Amino acid sequence: MEKLLRKLKILLVAISLLSWVMISTAPANAGPKPPKPPKPPHSVAEPATLALLGVGLVSVSLYALKKRNKR
Repeated sequence: MEKLLRKLKILLVAISLLSWVMISTAPANAGPKPPKPPKPPHSVAEPATLALLGVGLVSVSLYALKKRNKR
C-alpha cells in the first residue's frame, strides 16, 4: 500500500510539472484571432477635377500647335 501511495505521489508531481510546462510554454496569443478592421474605401477623382485636367491638357496642346505654326 505504501508503494502504491509513493507511485501516486510521483505520478501526481509528474502530471503537475507537465501541465506547468505546457501552460508556461503556450503562446500568449493562443486562441481565435480578432477580425481585421475593414479597409477604407478608395478615393475617386471628382468629375470637375477631371474636367479641369482635360481643359488644361487641351489648352497646352493648342498653345504648342500655335507656337509650332508661327515658325
